[in-house]
Amino acid sequence: MCLKIAKKSQLHIGCWNINGHKNKGFDKYSDPRFVNEICHKDIICLIETHCSLEESLSLDGFTPVHLTRPKSKGTYKRSGGISIFVKSELRPGVKFLEHVNNDYIWLQLCSNFFGLKDDIFICYIYNPPENSSYTKSLREDIFDLIEKDISKYSDTGKILLAGDLNARTGTQVLDFINNDESLDNIPVFDKISPDLNLPVRYSMDEVLSTRGKSLNEICIQSGLRILNGRTPGDFTGQLTCYTPNDLNSIITEAADISLKLKRPKKKNPKHLKNIRQPKWFDISLTGLRRQLDSKEKLLKKFSKDPIVRTSYFSLLKLYRKTRKQKLKEFRRSVVDELDNLHENNPNKYWNLLKDLSKDTNKSTSPDIPCNTWFDYFKELNKSKINTTDNNFINRFKQLEKEKIFSELDFQINDKELILFSDKPLLASPESAVLMLWLLATGM
Repeated sequence: MCLKIAKKSQLHIGCWNINGHKNKGFDKYSDPRFVNEICHKDIICLIETHCSLEESLSLDGFTPVHLTRPKSKGTYKRSGGISIFVKSELRPGVKFLEHVNNDYIWLQLCSNFFGLKDDIFICYIYNPPENSSYTKSLREDIFDLIEKDISKYSDTGKILLAGDLNARTGTQVLDFINNDESLDNIPVFDKISPDLNLPVRYSMDEVLSTRGKSLNEICIQSGLRILNGRTPGDFTGQLTCYTPNDLNSIITEAADISLKLKRPKKKNPKHLKNIRQPKWFDISLTGLRRQLDSKEKLLKKFSKDPIVRTSYFSLLKLYRKTRKQKLKEFRRSVVDELDNLHENNPNKYWNLLKDLSKDTNKSTSPDIPCNTWFDYFKELNKSKINTTDNNFINRFKQLEKEKIFSELDFQINDKELILFSDKPLLASPESAVLMLWLLATGM
């Protein structure tokens, strides 16, 4: 926020929730960029410093005031903490007022020093989460304390609240009385100026919490107005905190921008391959595919948005159904065409089959030479038995000498030949064996 003053053209006031001065061993207080950002302000408040007085930041040219909490009994860690830095040249015109606890502090900007019509009372607040153990241990709600101070200081000056209130006030929820110009004659509203042409406040966070309702009621009763979502530069009510999901979206968007800025390498057109879509993939499917890609990018940014998710998956279902239908119709038309061309136009029939084979079949040319296959199977079928194994040969001859099969193990003598010679040839199995023996011996 910037205020015009007599000695300076404007006064730059800021507030920053740093979520602890240390993160995984990294000390933000030692970061030159962090310190440089603070030094650009005239008055700035750091919230959730999570440090002791000894660890608090010290800046040249600034007068600090530090509010700390003791360590938690359960975790032995510090939480909360507020540090206010006022430029030394402005310190004579700034008063630090009394406060009940270390979760908020009031500053008074004296009108005489800054050349203003009225004093300005600034309250820097850190209201811890509603369900935290620290909040449950407080004797009095911070909003109740601040509301009492607003009632006290508003009689002598202007009020400004800043900080992390952990209050989600929703969007388009009124923090003022609508058409209050008609209440001028009611004594209760004498001290409240009517809000003429005050725009409705918008916010990207549409949730309205219990604390948000309380804050809206405080604004209605005290005449304060929430600046987020209705001032130049923030008419949409940008988010004031980032969760891990938001950080993932930021990284994804940054990567997309980086890829767009990266210049592609020039390629030789001869090596560029045209990606051919199947013949059944027509213009309607191409349009659906582009719409699906667009909704997929939107889903990556807002993965938990129910409207975005419903829109994406509905279109995905339609795309898959349409694609299956197109493929089914194409196959049916091809079968009908082949049936008609088989007899009437054989040339066109075979050309159509050839085109279909180009679309569906990949190259089947072998990558391994034939000689390699030949050598492999030759080696695979090579006998592993040593034919010159004397033990095997001797064992085989020994088995030949053993008579274990009755007549077949003995040679045929002359008497057997004479006995069977009188019988008709091949009239019995015995004669068949004899014939085979004669042929084998050449007799």
